[in-house]
Amino acid sequence: MDWSLLLKILLLFVVSAYLLSCRTKKKGMDNLQDWLDIHYPKSFSVIETRTDDPIKQLSFKVKNSIVASEEDTLIQFRVHWDKRQKDLGVLKSEVDSSVVKAKKELLDTRSLLQILKANGLTNFSCGIYQGDIRILLFEEPLKKIREERLKQLVGELSDLPLALNYGLGIDFMEAKAYGAEFGEIIPLAHWFRSGTWQRQNSILQLLLPPGYTTDYDSLNTQWQFNTESDRLISWMDKSRPIAEKWAKTQIKKTFILSQETTEYEALDKVLGVRIRFPITYSTTSDAEHISKEYVVGDYLFDEDRFSSLRILKEE
Repeated sequence: MDWSLLLKILLLFVVSAYLLSCRTKKKGMDNLQDWLDIHYPKSFSVIETRTDDPIKQLSFKVKNSIVASEEDTLIQFRVHWDKRQKDLGVLKSEVDSSVVKAKKELLDTRSLLQILKANGLTNFSCGIYQGDIRILLFEEPLKKIREERLKQLVGELSDLPLALNYGLGIDFMEAKAYGAEFGEIIPLAHWFRSGTWQRQNSILQLLLPPGYTTDYDSLNTQWQFNTESDRLISWMDKSRPIAEKWAKTQIKKTFILSQETTEYEALDKVLGVRIRFPITYSTTSDAEHISKEYVVGDYLFDEDRFSSLRILKEE
């Protein structure tokens, strides 16, 4: 008997059986796309996934995903899932409800888009997120422009049935950011992403709950400056040489203004930021000593200047 031939036949049989078992093996559900393919064949795709807070969840296997419809990729909804649970812990009934909600919100967004266009609004994007109509305006938020847009938007929306159950969020964005991330409709995935594009480019924001007032004078006092914006970085860069020049007329000792620990906070009753530059003195031994003293000034948005400089000493 040719044992080498028999061994080759046996080995071929084992390999063939293994490959056949792999091909006929039931597809598992290692991720949300597997689950969607089983319950909604060729209907939805996962477009963004992030691990949920691993400290809170005590695991890296808990996820949040944004899912888009193959029928219309702007129909998007969020799904929470857990690899440790049977069927990923996802209920088809909840996904069905999310799909219905996403379709309704997209329909409302498209109606809103046409209304705002008909009202003459340009260079904007809109969407619905967490129960709020969100409108991003890509233009410089000068005082006159803020007043005009507020009347234009609130006045138009206050009479619309579709706006009755939604709050309203308006962001003035850097004009150069228009069209950089999305088109006229803001996709849900935009708010889901962990990137800083929104925070860097949003300059002023106004958030109003459902049933908001149409008292424009009151609303105009509620704009908030975004202290995470690139605009603040440019303000600090412009303010530093002004603060240094002023401080030289006030401080007799050798000093520098620390660059690494600049502090800031939004002002309460006026649009702007209070900026504090820590003062670093040099001692006779050439060792640096950082005192609890600051050159402080206010950068006022509408005046576009750094003013009201003074030296602050903390106890």
